[in-house]
Amino acid sequence: MGIALEFREAQKVEKISKSAYTVLIGRVLERLFKDQGAIGEELYDQIKDLSARGIIPETLCEMGHALRFLRNKGAHVSDYEIEDNEVDAMRDFVITMLEYVYVAPAKLAALKAAIEKKKAVVKKRKSDQ
Repeated sequence: MGIALEFREAQKVEKISKSAYTVLIGRVLERLFKDQGAIGEELYDQIKDLSARGIIPETLCEMGHALRFLRNKGAHVSDYEIEDNEVDAMRDFVITMLEYVYVAPAKLAALKAAIEKKKAVVKKRKSDQ
């Protein structure tokens, strides 16, 4: 199962069960870390590994730890109840991580390629004058 499918499954239960959502969004995080080759048995160690290797910056590392905490609270019987604002934050944090790791590099590469192409056209125009 891929990251997109894991995320879609989590979204299906977001409004139905906060506990189920936290567990499924945690799976998205796990899938992301596995895909990035994170080292460590525990999610905590995997988050630290990706941060240490520069795959995610410190702010995303902290987001990862917040997600891990909420996932654990949602997965186990606890007096801690997941609130709507925490579900919203989890969704936003996972989207931010996915965009940082996958979307932003692709957009940057496309922009750099477009800039280089445009620079080549400008250079050719100047040399033709």
